[in-house]
Amino acid sequence: MLPMLELDTSDEAKDRSFEAFYVWTQRLGLFPRVDDRLVDAADGRSIIVLINPRVHFEPEELHLIGHHLQRGGGLLVLDSIRNHDSTANEVLRPLDLRLVVKPGVATASRVARESGEVAGHVESPYLAIEGGTPVMRDTSRGERIVFARRHVGEGVVGVFVDSSTFSTRRMGGIFAPREDEQELDAFAMERLIFEELTSHRSCSEDCRRRERLLHPPEKRH
Repeated sequence: MLPMLELDTSDEAKDRSFEAFYVWTQRLGLFPRVDDRLVDAADGRSIIVLINPRVHFEPEELHLIGHHLQRGGGLLVLDSIRNHDSTANEVLRPLDLRLVVKPGVATASRVARESGEVAGHVESPYLAIEGGTPVMRDTSRGERIVFARRHVGEGVVGVFVDSSTFSTRRMGGIFAPREDEQELDAFAMERLIFEELTSHRSCSEDCRRRERLLHPPEKRH
């Protein structure tokens, strides 16, 4: 008889899980992986994703991130107002970006982008982004910026203010996904974010060489 595992299906556990977000990146033509060390992820071509960071960063790690971006890599920081011990600004401040807490009351709202409009959930009080180029705004709260990007060297960094938008609780599990408008909007937002991060990176010849090695061209017969 196989041992039985008791799965934690509470809402709190679903808020901490991002399995659908992880798996769905493959539909965008990306190849997600989990690295135990930042040095393994900072290869100058990948997009490093930090979700609700709480651990303090060593100076050497901040240097690695900066070098990774200078070489053409990407960085995506997803944080939340619920992340009371957030260390996101340790990474963002050296890149001329910052997350600040703003007072106020907000509910589920529409988030606008140049090419259209998708929905996102905004917590209360809420996080605001300082610095960077605005990409998505909360149109129900005076054009508040919810996603911004900034070029650093040949790379680009993106910041999104509500990580819970991409949690299992919101997006559903990989075997039993949600099939309502909220889930579809979350998928649309994920696609738009990664499109912004991949399309706005410049890439040197060395960066392009590394990408060719990673994705060799198909042989013609």
